[in-house]
Amino acid sequence: MIHEAVPPKSIDENERQLFRNTVGKVKPLKSNKTLLRTGDKPKPVPRRRSIELHAIHDNCGHPTLHHDDSVSFIANGVRRDVIKNLRRGQYEIEADLDLHGQTAYQAKQTLLQFLQFSTRHSLRCVHIIHGKGYRSPDSYPILKNKVDGWLRQHPDVLAFCSSTLTDGGTGAIYVLLR
Repeated sequence: MIHEAVPPKSIDENERQLFRNTVGKVKPLKSNKTLLRTGDKPKPVPRRRSIELHAIHDNCGHPTLHHDDSVSFIANGVRRDVIKNLRRGQYEIEADLDLHGQTAYQAKQTLLQFLQFSTRHSLRCVHIIHGKGYRSPDSYPILKNKVDGWLRQHPDVLAFCSSTLTDGGTGAIYVLLR
């Protein structure tokens, strides 16, 4: 397809007058430089540091949890009634994560990415399913113990506890984030 050059449109006197009436009286600028802001510049907001995999340790020194043991944690400075409400399931769950079938390494990566996503999107309460560990070697709940330790170390976790029976009981937890 060949395009021919179109000559520039000429503006007749009626259009020119309509433009002048619409725009009104103008005066030329004294300078072609414009000051956009006055006063002090705002202080920069520091970037939120991402949690590195190696920053969250696997061995936390916490007691070993069994299948039916419930978990509970509340960070320093958080009111006690927060954990009571969390335990009752009174916070709206805004996202879920199921770690079933993952290795400890995969679960750690998935969990930290999920928490980073959740805090970035201002999610306050999330639900994490780690399972009870019935199919683990020696019926020892590996992920349950690991998740408990990882969450205790995470700076954005305010509180967590085992979920209600309808949401998985001792095989899942509610997590309250900053």
